[in-house]
Amino acid sequence: MRLSVASLLESPESDTTVDFAERVEFPADLGRLTRPLAGLVTISRSMDDRLLRLTGHLSAGVELECVRCLGPAPTDVSFDLDETLEITDEPETAAEVSEHVQPTGELDLSDLLRQNLLLNLPSRSLCGCEPEYLAEHRPIDPRWRTLEHLLHSPPSKEP
Repeated sequence: MRLSVASLLESPESDTTVDFAERVEFPADLGRLTRPLAGLVTISRSMDDRLLRLTGHLSAGVELECVRCLGPAPTDVSFDLDETLEITDEPETAAEVSEHVQPTGELDLSDLLRQNLLLNLPSRSLCGCEPEYLAEHRPIDPRWRTLEHLLHSPPSKEP
């Protein structure tokens, strides 16, 4: 979703709310997007029209790789957005991260929100599987060993 910076600056309201719901590009080596990135984004311009502040709450469903079994690990990701962009006429160089926009240019909201989604992915994802070494060699708490015979004995009939 691309927004015209000029139309944001010319709007009579200082705040513009955008209902964002889009399947953004997701790197295949990280997993896949299972639910579109969605949420409300409020774009506020400063009194002197030099800054745009983007705030909101977004969420998406992703399927990451489980760090234990390498299987799919469904994960819900939600995050708060708080970005400030400077409005300037200076051209940006390819080596710098863009923290500004041109007053006559466009704001690529999809790419900005995709970057925030990637930054808010969990560092470890687990699918709920149990490692094989724990399943096979689960230690029994010695305090419960005396009750272990109840698991293997038939139930007694009480009068």
